[in-house]
Amino acid sequence: MEVNLLSVAEKKMTDLRDEITMLEQKLKEKEKEVQNFQKNRLHQMRTLLCKPQGTPPDLEVMEDKFNTMQLLRKMHEQMTGFRLWNFIPGQTNQGPQGKTQSCRFTGEGFSVCFQMELVIAEPPAENPTANHIKHLEIVLERPVSSDLTSLSSRAEETCDLMLFFRTLRQFGCWAKHRRATFCHLQAPAAYSLENQCHS
Repeated sequence: MEVNLLSVAEKKMTDLRDEITMLEQKLKEKEKEVQNFQKNRLHQMRTLLCKPQGTPPDLEVMEDKFNTMQLLRKMHEQMTGFRLWNFIPGQTNQGPQGKTQSCRFTGEGFSVCFQMELVIAEPPAENPTANHIKHLEIVLERPVSSDLTSLSSRAEETCDLMLFFRTLRQFGCWAKHRRATFCHLQAPAAYSLENQCHS
């Protein structure tokens, strides 16, 4: 009897491991798709915004551009899981190293609210790929895991905005998979692990 229970439990664990591996692979593929899509959309937005304006556009053209930008913003929110608002531009300063601009915004992603303040520097002509963020401050608005807090502190120290967003995304995905796995283990018939992870 115990041997049967043990073999059933081992089979379930093996199935769960296989399912987790498959889900991780799907997640990596989706992330690549999202990154490629975002690069293309950002390029289109930059092209749209940087076109030289000869004569002032009429109201219909402006409305079309606004609607396009709103649609892109909503698609970006749905694809990444992040929602940003309350963007407040700060002072622009001209110094010996070039122009800097400070800004502040509030955001939410994967049930974690945050406030962010950063200083962006104009990229030098000789090194346009250098890190443009010169100061980064992140405030998480509700108690979260100590791991996430320490990783956001690390992102602040290195002024790495992408590290913070990647970490928060990974944290949200893991938390979602963890909840789904626990629900599946408590009531396997009621919860399909794959459906819960993709919902």
